[in-house]
Amino acid sequence: MLHRKWAFRLQDMLHAAHKIGDYVEGLTFEGFLADEKTYDAVIRQLTILGEAASHVPDGCLFDDHSTPQWGDFRLLNTVET
Repeated sequence: MLHRKWAFRLQDMLHAAHKIGDYVEGLTFEGFLADEKTYDAVIRQLTILGEAASHVPDGCLFDDHSTPQWGDFRLLNTVET
């Protein structure tokens, strides 16, 4: 598989986050948990977000004071239902 530049991975992360927002829009937390398809779709997008984050190098784009904690995002690809 061709190695993708990390900037494309950021786009993947944003796309996954927007999809999650679209999926849960208008749902209560209880409604979200009761809707198995939506729940599974959100888990899938969290996994995609975490996988993309694992390809973004530490310290990119931000100075030392505002760097996202990529490690936290990287853990999302280990989400289990």
